[in-house]
Amino acid sequence: MLQRFICFIYCVLCAGLVACAHQPDERADLRFDHLVSIDAVSVQVAVFETAAERALGLMNITTLPTGTGALFVFEQEGEVNFWMKNTLIPLDMLFFDHERRLVHVVRAVQPCRLADCEKISVLRTQYVIEVSPQFNGLQDLVLGKSQLELNQ
Repeated sequence: MLQRFICFIYCVLCAGLVACAHQPDERADLRFDHLVSIDAVSVQVAVFETAAERALGLMNITTLPTGTGALFVFEQEGEVNFWMKNTLIPLDMLFFDHERRLVHVVRAVQPCRLADCEKISVLRTQYVIEVSPQFNGLQDLVLGKSQLELNQ
């Protein structure tokens, strides 16, 4: 009887460890259902408008489908802060002001699994686009001139 009980406890512990170790590859809530353009290059984006959505962002995503990215929308222009905590893929980050002009670019930001990840802070920002570093057509952007168009 004791042997069965020990076996049962062992099975429960193993199942618990497996369940805790599993992190979903993709999030069911992520929808690339909005179209934006940057200098006539189209990007299908998932839109993050609330503080909770922006905080989660592209965490735990293992791939971005070709031609897709994320659009972070802030209520007003100001300083924004990003980090790559629990982000599993490198990303290019494009920062735009309230007139949707490009004000800053950070290329190939690497994932971070540490508790204290590097923070990226940018002033004069209201919109941020995150795309894969391999996204075609976004390599020759010009600060102050490249424009974000919100096509819906």
